[in-house]
Amino acid sequence: MDTDNVKYKRTGFVLNKKYIHFMIPAMLSAVGVSLSEFADSMIVSHLLSSDAFAIINLATPVVFAVSLIYTVTGVGGSLLFAEYLGQKDKKQADQYFTASTVLSLLLGILLFALLAVFHAVLGGLFGCPEELMTQFNAYTRVLCFFVPVGILLMHVTYFLPVVGKPFLSMGLVVSANVLNIILDVVFIRGFGMGCEGAALATLVSYIVVVVAMIFIWRFGRISLTLCRVQKTQQIVKDTVKKGLPSGSVQAGYLITTVFCNHFMNQAFGLNGVVAMSLFAQLDSVISIALTGIVDNNASFAAMLKGEGDYYGIRSLTKRVTFTIVLVCSVLSIGFAAFYHNVAAVFNIHDPHVLELIGELIRIYVLYYPLRCVLLVLRDIYNTLDRSLYATALGVLDKVISIPVVGGVLFLWFGGYGLIASFPVSMILILGLIAVINRRIVKKSNGRYSPVLLLDEEYQMKTLCSYSAASLQNVAENGQWISEKLAGASLDPQIAGKLCLAVEEMGIYIIDWCGADTAVDFLVSTNGSDYILTCRSSGDPFCPIRIGDSELSLNELLLVRLFKIKYEYIFGLNSVSLTIGAPKT
Repeated sequence: MDTDNVKYKRTGFVLNKKYIHFMIPAMLSAVGVSLSEFADSMIVSHLLSSDAFAIINLATPVVFAVSLIYTVTGVGGSLLFAEYLGQKDKKQADQYFTASTVLSLLLGILLFALLAVFHAVLGGLFGCPEELMTQFNAYTRVLCFFVPVGILLMHVTYFLPVVGKPFLSMGLVVSANVLNIILDVVFIRGFGMGCEGAALATLVSYIVVVVAMIFIWRFGRISLTLCRVQKTQQIVKDTVKKGLPSGSVQAGYLITTVFCNHFMNQAFGLNGVVAMSLFAQLDSVISIALTGIVDNNASFAAMLKGEGDYYGIRSLTKRVTFTIVLVCSVLSIGFAAFYHNVAAVFNIHDPHVLELIGELIRIYVLYYPLRCVLLVLRDIYNTLDRSLYATALGVLDKVISIPVVGGVLFLWFGGYGLIASFPVSMILILGLIAVINRRIVKKSNGRYSPVLLLDEEYQMKTLCSYSAASLQNVAENGQWISEKLAGASLDPQIAGKLCLAVEEMGIYIIDWCGADTAVDFLVSTNGSDYILTCRSSGDPFCPIRIGDSELSLNELLLVRLFKIKYEYIFGLNSVSLTIGAPKT
């Protein structure tokens, strides 16, 4: 791709501006989820006891099981949904939304049934100390009913940002969890219910918001459509395959929590469980940044892949990696420096517990910046159809690395070795990625880029990509584009038609969306067709269509020369104009 012309060089302005616009509500949604975890932990620990704080943490495998299901169906379905919208195939996108939504609901009902049947053995399975077993059983008995409701709500929130509703997604999540905080106080202090009151607060708050979501979905202007699904088995398979890399991390959290609670109990007794519970809350804070920054990158990359825009994937991922590593490094330093204050929030004041936390936290937080890099790479590999590789990294992340590395280091150094296994495992996995990628690049004779493994011979080959920020830019660039396409040995007739389309669509978009609107243009080919993709922010608009009475002569010509498709994705107007290659 040639972007050597400084004036029209492709910039990240359009994508970065919209990415930040979507990142903020995504982070606030993550704040809402973390508020629920904090609320259950803080309010229960302050209103009841520090033992109750441990009970909430001991029951988190149930929450992680819920997260596993809605992450697999939500991430997998929404990535494919975004990719097909990027290809302007709304019908296929709707099928992935429908199939993944039904799948999430069925799996939620199944998990509820399993938890209800085997409820009596959960305490022993999750490493609950005998003195806390009665309260643990009371808490989880109510929590089981939350499972299908929580899965449905969180699943749908993955799709709302893709159709331009990030703040609605944020509002649903935040509302559910703020209501949870209020009901925690009502049920625990008002009705004296104990730990089960916290579980009931979670259940009731999510039911209320799910009812509100269905009402908004039914009567609001939300472009999410349930439809008849064809080739159900293949669509479900694709969804699960795409969602497994992220879902495997949730499974890893479940396994790691049970594993670490068990061995921390062995090494330090109840003090060790409390320390591990605090570290789990730090993970929740970090997940706010990860959800807002890293997860958004994967969804945007899926859209860009559908449009064949590798330049956009490269530039956006580079900025995202720098940002998330910086944010997590600052948070890690803050946690280690002010751990007394953090512990006090959760009513942890025992000097012996604080001493243990102070010794362990300086080791534990080293793992956060390293893991950020791993998650960015895992999500990009998954988006670029390396789902098996991405899933393997997700499994290594926590399902295997912590139990294996932690088990070995525990034998040598006890509980301190277990905590050290978190940063050590990340170093080992990142080193393994470097080795594997080097072999892939070498074996492909340089076809793939060394870090992101972008296919330089991808079927959608980019001929040129640039940005325009004003009508003057659009009017001036026809000659430059003509030269770039001629340099790509493109048929002069096709090049001329594409230049006409660039100028007319640029003027059309800027006239409609405003004089200060920046527009990205991408000219690409799949071998048989040539595609011009025009991407801009601004209010949704109707692209040029046959039958419009006020079209100019050039606009009427575009309608006759090109197959025109339009979608509104991530708050961006995306128009594609396709023309066939001349037959020889």
